[in-house]
Amino acid sequence: MRSEAEFRSSHSRAYFDRLTRHFSHKIPVAVDGDRAELRFSCGLAEIHVDGSSLLFLVRSESASDRKETCAVLSDHMRRFAWREDKSDLVWTDLDGIAG
Repeated sequence: MRSEAEFRSSHSRAYFDRLTRHFSHKIPVAVDGDRAELRFSCGLAEIHVDGSSLLFLVRSESASDRKETCAVLSDHMRRFAWREDKSDLVWTDLDGIAG
């Protein structure tokens, strides 16, 4: 089960750094340049940062685990990016998309 979300901001790099640093104290996190992998008990999250956006990809074994992983990331982005006009992540279910 896979979902993705994108967050556009001129502060994307700072959010990427903050997310990876924060979660590295709680779960296994691997950072390689502009990409990070976060291993939650409920699923795997990949984050990619470029100059203007963060792209989140979540993979989980079940729909409920995927929902939990997405909720954790959404909650943290709301807290970390509270100054942004729109800090909510909008998740797209990739399993329902052909191709």
